[in-house]
Amino acid sequence: MLAAAITGRCDVIVTQNLVDFPVDALTPFSIDVQHPDEFLVNHLHLAPGLLCASVRKVRARLKNPLYSVDYYLGTLTQTDLVATAAELGGFAELL
Repeated sequence: MLAAAITGRCDVIVTQNLVDFPVDALTPFSIDVQHPDEFLVNHLHLAPGLLCASVRKVRARLKNPLYSVDYYLGTLTQTDLVATAAELGGFAELL
């Protein structure tokens, strides 16, 4: 994955597997590593309307079963996106 990130000139690798991407190995290539939770919260702070619209589209596609906002946020929490779910909770009416 690191070779692909270097070749693709990526700025950040988004992964739950932070252990295999030590900062000292990435620094020479100016690549950062972020947990998906951190990445999504950062994007929520940068463009809340855009991220909320994306979440709304994802929820609209989940039809069997239908995902209420609370159920969707609970699912995010269960998949280790705890901060994302907490932050999105403040935008529930937009989701």
